[in-house]
Amino acid sequence: MEVYLYGAGDYGHHAQKKIARLYGDTVQIRAFIDRAADRRSMGAVPVVRLEEVVERDIPVVVAMGFNRVVHEVCAELRQRGFQRVYKYLCKENAPYSAGGFLEKECFDMKDFTNPRRGDWIPHIETHAVDYCNLNCKACTHYAPLFKESEFDPDTIYRDMEQFAAFSNRVLSFYIMGGEPFLREDLDEVVRRGRELFPKSILTVVTNGLLIPERVPERVLQAIVDAGALVSISEYKPTEKIIDRITKRLEDAHIDYVIRSAEDKENFIKTISIAADSPYPSLCISNGCVNLYRGHVSRCPSVMYLGRLNEAFSLELPTEGVYPIGDFSSVEEFNARMTETIPLCAHCKNCQIAWEPGADVHRRGDFVIE
Repeated sequence: MEVYLYGAGDYGHHAQKKIARLYGDTVQIRAFIDRAADRRSMGAVPVVRLEEVVERDIPVVVAMGFNRVVHEVCAELRQRGFQRVYKYLCKENAPYSAGGFLEKECFDMKDFTNPRRGDWIPHIETHAVDYCNLNCKACTHYAPLFKESEFDPDTIYRDMEQFAAFSNRVLSFYIMGGEPFLREDLDEVVRRGRELFPKSILTVVTNGLLIPERVPERVLQAIVDAGALVSISEYKPTEKIIDRITKRLEDAHIDYVIRSAEDKENFIKTISIAADSPYPSLCISNGCVNLYRGHVSRCPSVMYLGRLNEAFSLELPTEGVYPIGDFSSVEEFNARMTETIPLCAHCKNCQIAWEPGADVHRRGDFVIE
């Protein structure tokens, strides 16, 4: 079988290596498709522009991490008549049962590229809990500022139900936090998430620290039953026990993704108190649409900003958080989630080494002063 890989970046390279390692006898990469096509090959595989592709019957595997770009690419492929479109999932584990590359490593986009079904939403993420077992400086969800005692466990159920009533055509749905495995009934959250978003790529995002010893088997089984992924953010404490984490997941036959230690070695302190900070502008949460307490926002930084303002007597702009009921269509929703909001002027690129914050929270742990 031949495939096209759309995307000659990190995801495309990951797919190329995995095909060579596990599927080399049955899969051949016809070419990489890349919008820039500023190089002519990836190893022995040519890199071409989409307009150079004549065949429409060869599967196209979109190998990209940003689901907003995946949305754009799929619209382009549909317009040009491509019928067999898949999304590469970038799993780190080998498959647990026999099957081909498209079945085991990719997500079939047929329910999202069918024009009769209408438009769809690239990505939604929501909190299983607000609090965390780590205390990371520069956390964009401000999890260290939340307390377990104030958390309402029913929030996520209400939010998922309300959003699914608006639209359940969501490609990627993250259950995160905070640290989601701190939640005792995470199995019920995952089951309900799958019921409400049956066609979505459902993912539990975690630092992984609780997986080796603290996570009950029933929670792991619920993830298996839901066909969900686990995405591990490999912070320094996680890196030390990553083998134990992945072994527990593999023993349970759970597919997982790792956001590697190299990606997590440095954090970006993204919010500046002053809009005219000398640091360069940068949006690190572009497309990370958040769902929380009946509202949505284009990123976590503005969704949870009220807690940061309250904790440190700041007045950073909180506009850009909307009730779910404000939207009359998916098209309107997608457009609003890409609009610039006042906080965007405060989003900067200030890199710091990952480290835990102080026991007594300091303003400088979260913002550029």
